[in-house]
Formats: sequence, C-alpha cells, structure tokens
Amino acid sequence: MLRSIWSISSLLIGMGLLLVGSGLLGMVIGLRGVYEGFSNLMIGLIMSGYYVGYIAGGWICPILIRRVGHVRCFASFAALSAALTLAFGMVVDPWVWLVLRVFNGLALMGIYMVIESWLNERSQASIFAVYMVVNLATVAVGQYFVTFYGATAIESFIIAAILFCMGLLPIALTPVPQPLPIATPSLSLGTLARRTPS
Repeated sequence: MLRSIWSISSLLIGMGLLLVGSGLLGMVIGLRGVYEGFSNLMIGLIMSGYYVGYIAGGWICPILIRRVGHVRCFASFAALSAALTLAFGMVVDPWVWLVLRVFNGLALMGIYMVIESWLNERSQASIFAVYMVVNLATVAVGQYFVTFYGATAIESFIIAAILFCMGLLPIALTPVPQPLPIATPSLSLGTLARRTPS
C-alpha cells in the first residue's frame, strides 16, 4: 500500500497545496464580506456561486480535458484559480465577487476532475481513501491560514494565490502517466428525469 501511495505522492502533494489555498480563500471571502458590510444574503449568494460554477464545470471541463489533455487543463485551471484569487483582493465588490466565485468553482471542478481521473485509473480503494484524507485535511488547514494576516489584508489573497501556483508544480512535473481521455456518456436532463423514479 505504501508503495502505491508513494507512486502518486506528487499528485497528492500538488492537490494538497491547492486545497490549502482553496480553504484559505473560502474563509477569507466570507470574513471579508462581513467586514465590508455585505448583507447575509449577498454573502450567501457569493459563497453559493462556487457551486454554480462547480456544476457548470461538470459539463465544460470534460470537453476541455478531452481536447487538450489532463496536464494542460490542470495547469490552466490552477493558473485561473490563482488569477481569480488575486482579483478578489483587488476588487472588493459583491457582484464582482459573485462572478469570480462562479469561475472559481468551475476551475476547482476542473482540478478535481483531472486528479480524480488519475486516481480512478489506479482503482484502489486505499489510494482514494488517502486522497480523501488529504482533501479534507488540507481544506481545514487552509482555513487556519487566515490567522497569519487576517481577512482584511491583501496578503491573505496573495498567500492563497501562491498556494494555487505551488500546487501546480508537482503535478505539472509528475512522472505519473496521464490517464486516458475522459469518456462521458450523453445524458440529457429530460432523460435523467424520466429515468428517476421519484
């Protein structure tokens, strides 16, 4: 088991760094929104925007991954995440943040899709279990990074962007072979609704 985990350590390290940045960003956005006087409804919309982008990424990301490959997509999504993170710190406006958060969700969905494609090719429950531990632990650790500078400092956004960039390095340089292109079946929402009993 340790040998299997060591073989994908670059993927786990890269993903861990990215998720520390993601955990930090989510915490800073919520706290900074309160500090700036955004309404609770607006903060809720901003935070929910992530999941709108995440769902949209489920349709968009497989197409991009098939077209240009896993490593290039991962690099693009990580770079987009870093740029969006810096934009949050530069433009403090609730509607701009809502748009940025949607794109942030889309980029993170792409990152997850690339990593999980790699891990699914290994098809070992122990590897996926370790991945989930890394996933949840690093998001939690990232939230504590807000104590370094606080939610009102641009440095908090900069640290999150640096972590997104640093997470890119182990994966861009990994010797682990890329997974096969994603094969996604076509299924419309109407067909899905008809096939669902409830």
